[in-house]
Amino acid sequence: MSSHDRVYDDFSSLIPSVEGIDIGRVLRMVAAEFELYKERTPKSFAMLQRAQKHMINGVPTTWHSDWRLPYSFYVARAKGVALWDIDGNEYLDFNLADTPAIFGHSPDDAVTRGIAEQLLDNGVTTMAPTEDAVVVSELLSELYGLPYWYVTLSASDSGRNAINIARSLTGRSKILIFNMAYHGTGDETLCWRPNPDSEVVHRWSHLRPGLDAGANTSVAEFNDLEEVEAILRREDVAVLMTEPHLTDGGFTFPVDGWHDGLCELCDRYGTLLLIDETHTQTVGPGGLTREWGLEPDLFMSGKSIAAGMPVGVIGMSESVAKRYESLLNEGDPSAMGGCMGQGTTNTANAICLRALRLSLEHNFTEETFAKMNASMDIIEQGMNEVIAKHGAPFRTDRMGARTNISFLPERAYDAKCALRGIGFGGLHEYWTYYCLNRGVLLIPFFNMIITSPHHTAEHCVRVVQLWDEVIANLYDR
Repeated sequence: MSSHDRVYDDFSSLIPSVEGIDIGRVLRMVAAEFELYKERTPKSFAMLQRAQKHMINGVPTTWHSDWRLPYSFYVARAKGVALWDIDGNEYLDFNLADTPAIFGHSPDDAVTRGIAEQLLDNGVTTMAPTEDAVVVSELLSELYGLPYWYVTLSASDSGRNAINIARSLTGRSKILIFNMAYHGTGDETLCWRPNPDSEVVHRWSHLRPGLDAGANTSVAEFNDLEEVEAILRREDVAVLMTEPHLTDGGFTFPVDGWHDGLCELCDRYGTLLLIDETHTQTVGPGGLTREWGLEPDLFMSGKSIAAGMPVGVIGMSESVAKRYESLLNEGDPSAMGGCMGQGTTNTANAICLRALRLSLEHNFTEETFAKMNASMDIIEQGMNEVIAKHGAPFRTDRMGARTNISFLPERAYDAKCALRGIGFGGLHEYWTYYCLNRGVLLIPFFNMIITSPHHTAEHCVRVVQLWDEVIANLYDR
């Protein structure tokens, strides 16, 4: 693969060119969708005027700006697989908050009722564990195969803590991640190499002025074992962090032997291997760690694992846990949670533990995922039939209840190809906003569709119908 195949710093190189589709005309259609959006959301616009007085861009978090709309819509309520904005527009939700809500918005089930009862009857936090913590560790061990567990406040929190654990055990400071991977909001993980010859830099260096990204982070290309070995050979990497397959810029799939190769190299050079299943757990109970028989030293996840409550988890192998336990019990007077930066006073609180237990017991079952997969069967088959009908050079790639649409015909084995497949610069935007204005929510920054156990066949057929209309409109048919 030449270096020109992996250049990220020129945005124009990420815009796919599709024969028969005039991108200029597509951009005009995107502009028309923006005008239609404004017509449909006058109350949200009025709310924006009020919100901008005290919130940047009128929203409480930068995540809410990632729709790249003229302004955000404001939600009135959400239930099951539907939500309503303050203008009364109803949406079928195939976004599901980019995973946290994959089991539905406040469904009428034992999980929702149990969380509410915990809040009403037993409070949020007592700064001491409950029986739920014990049950959670047993359930997680059964699902993912690692015997020891910590509970955190989010997947990002899990990432930071897992890095600290690895540093403690190895005496090394660096981490190794893959280009275009996303592992939360830790400074060490928000790094990349704009091209193969460049140094490691922070993705948004203006937020971290003066910090040397390469001091604590090395970056390799996914599926390049030679590059991984060249980095690990320096013996300064505490932990290698990776998803089973990358999900943050479309799907980047592993080549045959990739995970076995990572395990062998980490063992050889004394680096711990961490698997991040924050997104890929949608494949089923136990995620791809169980599906593919992965055996990491450390494991992390969050988002949907506690039915949408902000919870993360860290799993540890027997050897890692015993070594870490020994360090914790050495008697150092400074070895307290707060001083170590491991967790906070509200971590593993009673409400989060109850939500995690109930979700693992009721949501992480073969029956639940069978319902999710049945819905995705309809979407996958229908979308592929539409692609064939129009002769479009597009494709879908599926992992359980999550499907990724690529506006390129090839399956992606490198992150540049996956990122180009999103279709930024017109195709992605038109698909997303066309659906939004017709009552279907999709993930706004990629082309992934997620199904919950509450989606019906009718809901799924609606997505396929919109996909058919969008492709016809792209080709002006």
